Amino acid sequence: MLKKIILVCAALMLLVQLNLDNSVSAAKKYGIVQESTGRSFVPVRYASETLGFKVNWDSVNNKVRISNQTDTVELIVGKETAIVNGKTKTLDAAPFNLSGTVYVPLRFVGEVLGVKVSYLRGEPIVIRNGTVTTEIEAVPLSRVEQAINQPVRTGSSKIATSTKTISINTVHIDLYHPKVRLDAVYANNKIGSTETFKKMVERSKAMVAVNGTFFNAYSETSTKIPYGYIIKDGKVINKASGDQRSVFVYTKSGEALVVDGESELKKLLDD
Repeated sequence: MLKKIILVCAALMLLVQLNLDNSVSAAKKYGIVQESTGRSFVPVRYASETLGFKVNWDSVNNKVRISNQTDTVELIVGKETAIVNGKTKTLDAAPFNLSGTVYVPLRFVGEVLGVKVSYLRGEPIVIRNGTVTTEIEAVPLSRVEQAINQPVRTGSSKIATSTKTISINTVHIDLYHPKVRLDAVYANNKIGSTETFKKMVERSKAMVAVNGTFFNAYSETSTKIPYGYIIKDGKVINKASGDQRSVFVYTKSGEALVVDGESELKKLLDD
């Protein structure tokens, strides 16, 4: 008779934060194209920090301040002017706040931050800073608004096999929502510990949770070692023991991949 396993060593948690307060969240790694005007926008935090600028958000005045050792830029959401090193400059379009992420016109980013920027319809937004080139996906504004309106949806379907029909339940998480966050959560926040799946979900406040890996559930010792890799924020928290196991991962841009073996995983982490 099989034992019922209720102890979980690790789980992947998909978090959706829907409380739209007056804060600026960590930006998604994509730019936005406004279909009605054809203008493109980039998240000010992502663009600035990628290029070595610091970003501060003034929630009282809806103002963003970006700076480095020599330059300071202040922008106000909804205003087509900015203060650059004490001088007023006119923007070709006003910055806007979309679910906690402030977006600024692409042309302005190039002018003020001293970088070359380019965008062709259907192509990524390209930011060049000297010899460093950064590409971010360009997403239509309507597509992001769709994600905001319905970040998570559930459904069901049936799969017919040669012998029977299987009913399955599905959960679809829209990664274009600015506040959807993917995270790896492990039991009691330490490797080798055990915790019920229910408690892990409650503790992490996950909207959707998926079991993450197998572990040594029937060991007589108090430490239950996981069998596979566990990766969090781009760092290997637990390394697979000996064999070359495939790893299911989400990249920083939200792409889902199955990585085959340690060498391919290392290459992905280095990138």
